[in-house]
Amino acid sequence: MENQLSDIYVNMLSELSTYGHKFTDDGELVKDCIHDVFLKLLENKDISAIHNIKFYILRSLKNRLMDELSRKPLQHVCESSYCHLYTKSCEDHVIAKEEIQRIKSGLEKSLNCLTRRQKELIRLYYIEQRSYKDICEILHITYQAAQNTIHKALTRLRKNIDSTL
Repeated sequence: MENQLSDIYVNMLSELSTYGHKFTDDGELVKDCIHDVFLKLLENKDISAIHNIKFYILRSLKNRLMDELSRKPLQHVCESSYCHLYTKSCEDHVIAKEEIQRIKSGLEKSLNCLTRRQKELIRLYYIEQRSYKDICEILHITYQAAQNTIHKALTRLRKNIDSTL
């Protein structure tokens, strides 16, 4: 297991470092968190039981960084991520608000073009994050009917969003 983790570490180190720097400019903190993730894996986990090791490690790194950043002063947060908050003028904020409102109204119009059943399935699948199996049980429909309805709803939404936005 140590050799397997060692290979994963070597192959992912650059990607993990880049990913960590999206959250903070503190390179030492990123390195420490990467090492913490791998140490924890080495101590506690049978990595063969993890279905998607890359996703698991990236998520673990993010969680570890968020824990550390919540304990530190705000200065460790990546300034490049937030500098736009301080340089925008009032006019930029008004324009951004108007753009958000335009997009919202376009989405509302597009959603109103869906049938009641399509809206219901979209809500269950995307908002409540239910599985197709759960949806089938809740609505007493077949698995294929659920998939087809969601597919048709998304197709209709794409078409309407393209025309309204």
